Amino acid sequence: MNDQLPAPLVPPDVDLRGLDYMPLFGNHLFGSEFNAMATDEAWRAGVTLWWAAWNQQPAGSLPDNDTALCRLADLGRDVKGWKQIRDVALRGFKLCSDGRLYHPFLCKQALVAWEKRVKERERKADYRAKKAAERAGHSADVPRDNPGTKNGTETGTGPGQDADVRADGNGRDVTGRDVTTKPKPPESSLIGINTIAPPAEAAESDVKGDDSTDPDRPSTATRQGLVSALLRELGVQITPGNPHLVGWVQAGVTDEQLREAVARVRLHKPEPEPIPSNYLAKTVLSVLHPPEIPALTAVPSDSNLVPRWWESEAATTEQAKRLGMHARGGEGWAEFRQRIRDRLTAIRTEAAA
Repeated sequence: MNDQLPAPLVPPDVDLRGLDYMPLFGNHLFGSEFNAMATDEAWRAGVTLWWAAWNQQPAGSLPDNDTALCRLADLGRDVKGWKQIRDVALRGFKLCSDGRLYHPFLCKQALVAWEKRVKERERKADYRAKKAAERAGHSADVPRDNPGTKNGTETGTGPGQDADVRADGNGRDVTGRDVTTKPKPPESSLIGINTIAPPAEAAESDVKGDDSTDPDRPSTATRQGLVSALLRELGVQITPGNPHLVGWVQAGVTDEQLREAVARVRLHKPEPEPIPSNYLAKTVLSVLHPPEIPALTAVPSDSNLVPRWWESEAATTEQAKRLGMHARGGEGWAEFRQRIRDRLTAIRTEAAA
């Protein structure tokens, strides 16, 4: 912590991940010195970094690390090329005492969006509490801003659209209307995450096409939201309505299988580089439908295969013991299993020689 630097411009819990909108403010952007000075490459990198900062936590900030910034700017591993445009691409960002870079204008918009997200969560929690009281037989008035009511009577309509109203720093939405005091429709909640500590957006749902009329009804869409929250926590760029994700849920994918797939991809895309959903898709399919390991011939009796040893951590550990192998420090399950496969291949080759 450097006392000579300014304090962070937004609180550390400001998290806008899952919100697919960021105000651009065309007049401000195209009238700026950044727009006048930047080359095409620097301009593209700068705007890409604004979107990356919007999806960081805290929102509106970036890590002060050239390798990470290069990847977040969509320049891959070209750190040398990144450093040539760094100053222009990061114009407006300021280093703060927590060691991160903050953009004052972007942070101002992030705080507006975060306030709306927090208010909507509170309103939705109140609505759900009252509905739970009604189901338990207690008297409870349905809040007036329940989108499923009209004049106090339920209409059977759906739970509404994403509550994060697109607003600028003055509290106006994209039509220019003041939305700061108007009730906003709720988002579908994701309940029951029991495998990870969920990020803030797991309390909401951005499932596209969910036509559920009961916000508390367990559904496939809810599982899609849980899977999306888990993958976003692991650094995957994906939404609950993603076609790949829908297919995985329908195939019965487990959290362990998703973690396994991400661990394999991380061998080629180390953190903090985000993982696109298309990039992950092939690996998830290979985990869902692993290739059969052919039976070995002439293998010593103490190295017999544990049946389907690659499907669980316990079975993998047992197979490793039979081969006299142990996991290395910092080694993931994907790497460990690959070493086991290599050992088995070597044994089979020696036996056939």
